[in-house]
Amino acid sequence: MSMFGSPSSNGLFLGLFAFTATLGGCSDREPILNRKPDIEFCRAQPTAKTLTFDGWEPNAPKLEVRFQPSAPTPCPARRFPFIDVAASSPVRFIQVVTVNVPIPMGQDKKPARSWQLSPADEPWIFADMTPERRDTGEPFLNAGTDGKFWDNPAWPEPPKSDQKDGVRKWQSRSYAVIADGKNVRAVGGFSWGWSWKVGAADPEAITPERLQKKDWDEDALRLKTAFDGWKFE
Repeated sequence: MSMFGSPSSNGLFLGLFAFTATLGGCSDREPILNRKPDIEFCRAQPTAKTLTFDGWEPNAPKLEVRFQPSAPTPCPARRFPFIDVAASSPVRFIQVVTVNVPIPMGQDKKPARSWQLSPADEPWIFADMTPERRDTGEPFLNAGTDGKFWDNPAWPEPPKSDQKDGVRKWQSRSYAVIADGKNVRAVGGFSWGWSWKVGAADPEAITPERLQKKDWDEDALRLKTAFDGWKFE
């Protein structure tokens, strides 16, 4: 999730800063944000790449990721990557996102601070989740337990000239987890996202890649600090 992102698995398009952001874009181009997206049409795009990632354990579910590097017109966020994920057996998902910007204004206080995963203001690291889940005290991306979710994270405004390193990067580490009460065990995951160079018309997709258990170990430490009473294995 970014300025607008992380639709839930039931097809609702949910925005983080929808009340403050503007659509932007040139007059001769469609705006980035599609207020009336056709999710099923977007998910069925024949040009999407299908990638399969093995889990970390012998019997861990496989993750099938359909990846559209540049979402077409029917999608919620045009020209940003779209993913549609399905696990071979029921799991939940935790998504840890790093953006190389300071925490945006208004997101540095409660309740938003409760899902921030770094004590520093930059980079912005947070547990990605649908807006209605941020005050539940749970770390999960969405309410679904069927091993499915889709996402199409966007940032309507292009990076400014003072953007660090000359490129804004939205990078996610998406983990399939098994939850038993407040005990959470990750069984696999993949990274993905986008980068947007200063002056470029559109962002570039970061192709999904399989994560290693060590990636989870690092993020588990962040999650333990942010979510009291939860155990992340």
